[in-house]
Amino acid sequence: MEPELTQPDVTTTVEEELRRRTRTLELLNRVSNTLVAELELEKIVQAVTDAGREISGAAFGAFFYNVKSEQGEAYTLYTLSGAPREAFAKFPMPRNTALFGPTFRGEGLLRIGDVLQDPRYGHSAPYHGMPAGHLPVRSYLAAPVVSRSGEVLGGLFYGHPSPNVFTAESEGSLRALAAQAAIAIDNANLYSALQRDVAEQTRGRDAAQRLAAIVESSDDAIISKNLDGIIQSWNQGAERIFGYTPEEVIGKSILIIIPPERQQEETLILGRVRSGQRVDHFDTVRRRKDGTLLDISLTVSPVRNADGKIIGASKIARDVTERKLADKKLRELKDHLARMNTELENRVEERTASLREAMSQLEEFSYSVSHDLRAPVRAMQAYARALQEDYGDRLDEDGRGFLRRIIEGGARMDRLIRDVLTYSRLTQADIQLTAVDLDELVEEIVRDYPELQPSHAEIVTNRPLLRAMAHEPSLGQAVANLLRNAVKFVAPGVFPKVLIRTEAIGNQVRLWVEDNGIGIKPEHQKRVFGMFERLHPDKQYEGTGIGLAIVRKVAERMRGRVGLESDGVTGSKFWIELPAAS
Repeated sequence: MEPELTQPDVTTTVEEELRRRTRTLELLNRVSNTLVAELELEKIVQAVTDAGREISGAAFGAFFYNVKSEQGEAYTLYTLSGAPREAFAKFPMPRNTALFGPTFRGEGLLRIGDVLQDPRYGHSAPYHGMPAGHLPVRSYLAAPVVSRSGEVLGGLFYGHPSPNVFTAESEGSLRALAAQAAIAIDNANLYSALQRDVAEQTRGRDAAQRLAAIVESSDDAIISKNLDGIIQSWNQGAERIFGYTPEEVIGKSILIIIPPERQQEETLILGRVRSGQRVDHFDTVRRRKDGTLLDISLTVSPVRNADGKIIGASKIARDVTERKLADKKLRELKDHLARMNTELENRVEERTASLREAMSQLEEFSYSVSHDLRAPVRAMQAYARALQEDYGDRLDEDGRGFLRRIIEGGARMDRLIRDVLTYSRLTQADIQLTAVDLDELVEEIVRDYPELQPSHAEIVTNRPLLRAMAHEPSLGQAVANLLRNAVKFVAPGVFPKVLIRTEAIGNQVRLWVEDNGIGIKPEHQKRVFGMFERLHPDKQYEGTGIGLAIVRKVAERMRGRVGLESDGVTGSKFWIELPAAS
């Protein structure tokens, strides 16, 4: 005889179903109690999301909901259950696709046994289905959360990697949960709105108190009046400026502080206020209680009631008496400075003209003296040479030595006169700057002077040299002076070596002349470009002391400058800096 198994199996199934429904009801009841007691929105939706996953049997779920900021701006947040937030962080928020759209539009609950088989799946760009890395979803259950006003607050979305997990009972439980969630979210939103209203009222009250404190403590007179000009408020600044206490003026006409000859101003001001206009920084005169007059700057603004109707005016009066006095003194000082400046300019112009005339006369004198001196020097040299040629054999050794010194002295004198003439011409000549090819200039100079030839010196040029704006004849003379000095001032037995190079410094070109000579000690470098400056005795190195002064003057006339670098032992590096040629 077969054992009877049917009845116990049915009993067991019924008992399990009862226990499951009991757990669902207990869970809904527990969530309901939680939602009634909770007013924080994020905690509400998290509790709802967790409960929905548990009662539906979903593997994971999410609640996407819309909230508004204090500025009224809407934005979407979400809570998750059964999955880490990282699982959704790289995906965009759900959109109104064929699957999500019904829920976001509040059209009703949607249950799908197998998403992959549903005709609505896979038709929306850009993914055309679930994007790579998305949690696997086969069973799908979604319910809109709709406010009592009909507004869709958000949606509950649940999934499971296996198909046909969600049942009709799951659907009913989720529908009940969504209804409870809507009530709780409405309550939370109302509570938030109430908090904002209370905060706004508190801020408004605090702002009014701060404004009242500012008005009362202001140094300016702050007065309110109605459209008939009757004073309604009077702060401490008004009492200090005009001398009236609030009890003396409130309820009286504003004309009490306006001199009779200026009372028509009040009519004009009130007319502009009635039309909604503001009066800014109107300078006028008002009268104190003791009768003295004050310079005042007024700003008057319309005062409106809650309906926007103009009911009066707010006036700020600032005592500008001190400012007016300061402005007057400032104008007087400016006038005085202008007169002094004119006098100074006239004196400078007179002295400049006098200085120019003196310099011109000095240059003419220098040129004339130098020119006239050459004639007797030449005569002295000519007679000395004639004496040496015709009578040299009749003189003893001392006599021939004295004669030789006369000739050498005459030659030095002639060189000195020529250099002075050159310097004078540089100060008077009108020079024109043009683009100069420094390679050609240096090559010509080396070719023209015997002491610069390869047998006497090694001249190396780092070609190509940069082009500069200069007066070519004058620059040639300056460069020749530097090169001749470079090969002359070397130690005995040392073969002169000179390097010529250029470098760009901004919009300038610097021409370098570097030698292996005896150098110039740092303490002497400032004075070597002066007139008649000689650092070495004539016995060792001949010269007039004007060559470097000519170099400096040439550079200055061409809007340039000169300089040198030397340690006083291992040679010198002279440079001339001029505007670069484009």
